[in-house]
Amino acid sequence: MTKDERELALLPRAAAYCTGEGYDLARLRPFLRQHHRVSPRLYDECLYAAYHFPLRTLRPDKDNLYNIRVRSNVPQAPGNHRHNTNDEEEMDYDEDHLQQSDAPIIFKGGEVFIFDYGVVVFWNFRRAEELLMLEDFMQFSIDPFRDNPDEDMQIEEIHFQYDTSQMKPRIFNDMITLKSSNHMIKLTLSHGLSQSAVVARYEDIMDKTIEDTKHLPKEMAETGRLGKTRAEITKINGQLFTLRMNVNLVSNVLDTPEIFWSEPALQPMYTAIREYLEIPQRAQILNDRLRVISDLLSMLRDHLTNFGVEYQTLIIIYLIIVAVIVACFEIGVKILQSIDVL
Repeated sequence: MTKDERELALLPRAAAYCTGEGYDLARLRPFLRQHHRVSPRLYDECLYAAYHFPLRTLRPDKDNLYNIRVRSNVPQAPGNHRHNTNDEEEMDYDEDHLQQSDAPIIFKGGEVFIFDYGVVVFWNFRRAEELLMLEDFMQFSIDPFRDNPDEDMQIEEIHFQYDTSQMKPRIFNDMITLKSSNHMIKLTLSHGLSQSAVVARYEDIMDKTIEDTKHLPKEMAETGRLGKTRAEITKINGQLFTLRMNVNLVSNVLDTPEIFWSEPALQPMYTAIREYLEIPQRAQILNDRLRVISDLLSMLRDHLTNFGVEYQTLIIIYLIIVAVIVACFEIGVKILQSIDVL
């Protein structure tokens, strides 16, 4: 079944939106509890909330950013007994670990996973509902892309379905097949989807940088001159260095989330979704492109530096020539004056 066919069949979907540099989960959590009437739960860098349909709006005005009002409780699977915890406490994985049930339960509502590095993953929502909820979350976003004309929101989508006859979750042809609606499994898959959205953002930045610099070698070959100043080249190089740091050091694209130290049974599924979305390969390609563009810009910067040195050398030579001419003129004047005296 193609993506268009799945869309026509109205199959449920999971969608990851990379909307900014991060989310303030400490402020967002009480907002969801008070205004969305849900019970958000914190899993390290991710805030999870389950929503029951239909979503209830207090006011029908769609221009109102706070028009999503819902009732919800976290779905309980058979055998998953939990104590009521204080809303400000972080999750205890010993109380909320993955458990297999002989009678899989299917949760019919929607689920949201909000990551502190700026990604929101929706499960089983319609696009219009997702956009409305993103508007609600925007006030807690750190450096949202909508305020930056050079950045675009990145979206990763994949359809999913339930099949209770499946022994384990399966990913094939952009379709996730789940045995149950266990939110720990969806959390695992959401980690992969969110990281893919972050990589897509970096790829978009890389594509724009390539578009801005690809003409420079040809321009030098044809005219012998460079249409950018040394400061502009240095600025682009700094942006690339920042991107390389984000890919390799700052972001979590290459890191394994800490939850899988507490839930090792979920690690193979996390590895599978990363491999399916080709996250390690895409990160490697990003690094290779960054290295090539950085080498090009370093060469151009050296060229501009050498050109500046050559220009300064020519000025010094001209000044020396002028000084010699002036000295010769002064000597000639003195010789003429001495002849007149004699």
